[in-house]
Amino acid sequence: MKHNLTIILGLTGKIPEWVKGSLIRTGPAKFDLGDNFTLNHWLDGYAMLSKFTFDGDLVKYEKKFLQSDAYQRAMKAKRPVITEFGTSKQADPNKSLFGRLVSAIMPIELSDNNQAAVFQLGNDVFATSETCFFRKIDPSNLSTGEKHDTNKCFGTNIACAHPLVDDDGSMYNIGSTVITGTKYNIFKLPPQASNTSSKDLMKKSKIICSIPSSWTGEKSIK
Repeated sequence: MKHNLTIILGLTGKIPEWVKGSLIRTGPAKFDLGDNFTLNHWLDGYAMLSKFTFDGDLVKYEKKFLQSDAYQRAMKAKRPVITEFGTSKQADPNKSLFGRLVSAIMPIELSDNNQAAVFQLGNDVFATSETCFFRKIDPSNLSTGEKHDTNKCFGTNIACAHPLVDDDGSMYNIGSTVITGTKYNIFKLPPQASNTSSKDLMKKSKIICSIPSSWTGEKSIK
């Protein structure tokens, strides 16, 4: 599978005149790595960005792999070296024996393989998944940009991949925290405009509701 591809698609029928602009999606795409290693779960596939541009009777399709840390390290090692949803990490052959030992005893490193959804925040576009990381992408050429951490941006250790936008432009999402106590947090970002900086909106985000978990990990199931 080629990493980058641009083609002009043939059409059957006619595209409605009001359909104009671009549609960007992300999804799991690469499952097979070197030496016949295959990832275990549909959600483990490394993310590919797809873009459909509608212009009159023409549709241009472009695709490009999201250059996440998880993807780049897996391509180099021919193994997933960060645990994905259903596939445990493997020893990185590019690390020294000491480095592999340290990796084995360190806490789980969350993946930035953002294969679940794409959302717009202000004048920026991001790819995300059910993890603590989301990635800025350039909608003009699908290049991968800065990685953001939900803990630093919204005060949650992880966040849902599907934020909702209210009629007034406010964005809502739910995340969870475990470090400061297991609870669910609903957070809000203020109404946005296309010329608003995403970083400014992130700075203005706030947790509007916290719901403690019924299970703390200390209780046994009866």
